[in-house]
Amino acid sequence: MIIRMFIFLFSLSAVVGCAPSLEREISSECGGRARLVWCQDAGDGADVGAQGTNLYLMGFDTDDGRGARSILAERANYAKPMFAPDGERVVFSRWQEQKIYTVNFDGSGLKPLADGFAMAVWRNARSKTDWVYAGTVIDVDNSLVNNIRRFRLDKPEVSESVWTKTPHNIDNFQLSADGGFASGLFPWPSCGLAELPDREWTKYAEGCWPSLSPDNERLLWVFDGAHRNLCFFRTKTGARWAVNISHAPGIGGFEVYHPRWSNSPRFFTMTGPYKMGGGDNRIRAGGKGIEIYLGKFAPDFRKIERWIRVTHNEYGDFFPDLWVSSRGKTAAAEASAAPEADGLKKTQKAPAGAAWPGSLEELVFLWQNRSKANAFTEPISQTSRVCRVEAKGRARYGRHFEMAPSGGAFIADENTDELKKRVMERQQLAVEIMLTPGGNEGKELLPIVGHAARSGGWNFLIAQKGRRLVFQIRAGRDQPPNVVSLGAPAGDGPCHVVVSCLASNVTCYLNGEQAGYHEPVWAGPWEDGEIVFGNELRAEYPVNGGEAEKGWRGLIENVALYARWIGLEEVREKYKTITAASGARGQIPFLSVKAELISAPVVPAPASIAPYRRALLIGHYRIREIMEGNCPEREIMAATWSILDGQTLSGAGRSSPGRIFRMSLEPFSDHPELEGERQIMDGDRFDLPLYYEIEGR
Repeated sequence: MIIRMFIFLFSLSAVVGCAPSLEREISSECGGRARLVWCQDAGDGADVGAQGTNLYLMGFDTDDGRGARSILAERANYAKPMFAPDGERVVFSRWQEQKIYTVNFDGSGLKPLADGFAMAVWRNARSKTDWVYAGTVIDVDNSLVNNIRRFRLDKPEVSESVWTKTPHNIDNFQLSADGGFASGLFPWPSCGLAELPDREWTKYAEGCWPSLSPDNERLLWVFDGAHRNLCFFRTKTGARWAVNISHAPGIGGFEVYHPRWSNSPRFFTMTGPYKMGGGDNRIRAGGKGIEIYLGKFAPDFRKIERWIRVTHNEYGDFFPDLWVSSRGKTAAAEASAAPEADGLKKTQKAPAGAAWPGSLEELVFLWQNRSKANAFTEPISQTSRVCRVEAKGRARYGRHFEMAPSGGAFIADENTDELKKRVMERQQLAVEIMLTPGGNEGKELLPIVGHAARSGGWNFLIAQKGRRLVFQIRAGRDQPPNVVSLGAPAGDGPCHVVVSCLASNVTCYLNGEQAGYHEPVWAGPWEDGEIVFGNELRAEYPVNGGEAEKGWRGLIENVALYARWIGLEEVREKYKTITAASGARGQIPFLSVKAELISAPVVPAPASIAPYRRALLIGHYRIREIMEGNCPEREIMAATWSILDGQTLSGAGRSSPGRIFRMSLEPFSDHPELEGERQIMDGDRFDLPLYYEIEGR
């Protein structure tokens, strides 16, 4: 042990030797004293999630002249270390025990606090009381917790519930200065902002490592699927932009990880560069070359003004947290008025103004688009429901975050049984959907949305046949379904459809006007089944071959399923609300080219990108001929789907430099739905324009 400690301390000599210079540099940038804490892998540097027991708890203080050092040198699990607001104590968790600990920054006073996993530490500025926010571990492998509560750091027995509406991943639950809002994963990959305690949450993007500014500005970032950019959302105004963080000196454009806002808005920390392993899985491979970086934002948060590399050693360094003293923090970060003297507001949130879907009476399923929380609270029971869909086969999302089945399907993962139960009890059903028809010119009946027990076994179904929409509903055992024609949508744009059923009749509406009527409609019970979008219900949805070519080819959004009847007046109000909210959706630049492949990553094994199930490969091309559109550059980068639903697409591997491809392209920046998707890139030509290869048109 003595020999090991000598080697450990000797390995830090490079850092300690240059410590005075580094300390002055950090202190100067932060405007005062600053401290960092992180966990260090004593082995091969592969414990990126800090779930093992071969870790040290490390610290750095700009004012003590000691450089980087161990706070706790005993090998153990030190997961997600965080500073208490005074900077004197560190809170961390141990996965194996599922217990939360605290220790003084000087290494003294180690003691357990409570069961669970620590998510955040927050100070009530009015009472000077420190609170630890913690969840109950439900899935160690996926770092998932639920039932987030908070307890006092000095009196852990004083505890209260904070968030129970959804499960949550451990990164990053961070609070606004007033404690009223928290960023988070609700759960991965849905990143957003929650109003506490247990009010509603707003989804802003798909991705990971969301982080909230430590003031009351509610500035939120989401880490993208390329692991190179922070996607910012100024939630009070709706502004959004991206900041690249992989160009720090020493990173070289490779992937980075563990981005976390400090207690001062201008500063954050991260780790990198991730170079080990294949291009598909460099984050999880980690490596001994992973170092801690400190970044300083420009005043407008649209670029990084200053980078400082904190560590220089031969160990993997993970999960950093930065604390800046009060003289280094901005006035905005210090001005934090707590909602109440020592607790959270208990009053109910005031009702929001009119918004889709309007009345929540007997609402069972709600899915607006992938960028939304798709959650609601039943007005009578106060039960919270989160409605999710899972993309199957070739299914993906459109540029307005709509479902794009594309030959695959979307399957709802909850509320299916509740829909059948409620509809059967009340003998009423209403289906609302906004759809954009696809190029479906054949005579085959193509499902758009329905409740299916099996392939062809629909309890209800809205489908497209040629240019016309039809609705069918189960008429009883061994009976053909009742069918109502809805007519053909006008044009190729979005069409608002509502089908409203009673036991005696069904009425259909297109764009706020009645389009069909049928009676009788109801006879016999529904079968158990699933809510399905864009295809028949199947056991599997392949991404290659003939089956992958079947299915509806349009777009789906604003889906609401009710166990009640809806009349014309409410239908018109819904249509008015949706069209007003959607606004104009203009065309984006299109580019058709013949391009020569210069280089592209190898297609990874689908299992290696888990938990992601879709991935884009970004290749480097030289344009040989422009057939449509304009491009000032003759070399470009282009993102192409390589994995969908955990399956490799045929022809996805473009490993033959010099080969010519005909490509239909749109600017990647015009496809925000791709930000949270896994993006695999081996090249370093970040100066070239990036495009997204779409299916030919």
